[in-house]
Amino acid sequence: MDINDNPSLPSARVAGYKQTIRSIENGKAKLVYIAKDADRRLIQKLKDVATSYNVKYQMVESMILLGQMAGLKIETSAACTLKEN
Repeated sequence: MDINDNPSLPSARVAGYKQTIRSIENGKAKLVYIAKDADRRLIQKLKDVATSYNVKYQMVESMILLGQMAGLKIETSAACTLKEN
């Protein structure tokens, strides 16, 4: 799959499970992206935290695709765009 075939996330973003959770809890997350093939416990935790903080989330087909969207050379289970200051 070529990165040019997929949308990329804005430069104001974080990637990774822990960083995404932290951004949601700190009120910085605008939109959360969750990989469908991530561990189901991580998926549920991300959905729960995003919902409790009223942050919308979107499911992405795979961790590989989400990593590419975030501009990474590795896969990631989660990422989020950040609110403008």
